[in-house]
Amino acid sequence: MQISVFEILNSANAMFHEDGLKLHGAIMTALMDQESVTVSFEGIKVLTTQFLNASFGKLIVEKGLAFFQDKVEVAATSHLSSYSTKLDWVIDNIKNNDAYRNIMDTVLA
Repeated sequence: MQISVFEILNSANAMFHEDGLKLHGAIMTALMDQESVTVSFEGIKVLTTQFLNASFGKLIVEKGLAFFQDKVEVAATSHLSSYSTKLDWVIDNIKNNDAYRNIMDTVLA
């Protein structure tokens, strides 16, 4: 199944947290019926880390990075030169957040 970010948002701008949650919901709904999904960024001109945190980041936190990499294919990002960097930031923030929480748990124990 293919999910069009442009069609979900009815906009070329994937910028806001609320919009990211719309994509997250669409992915979760699609995965109830499908083994995997393809998320297309065709037609998207602006992409923010805020959007990626609320969509892909939330999914990674809930289901794990391996699940995301196995179940979600991303298409039509070549025109978004910073997509890979931004997704790496999202993943790094999740990993660092876990490390930070572990350190704080140890310090506060």
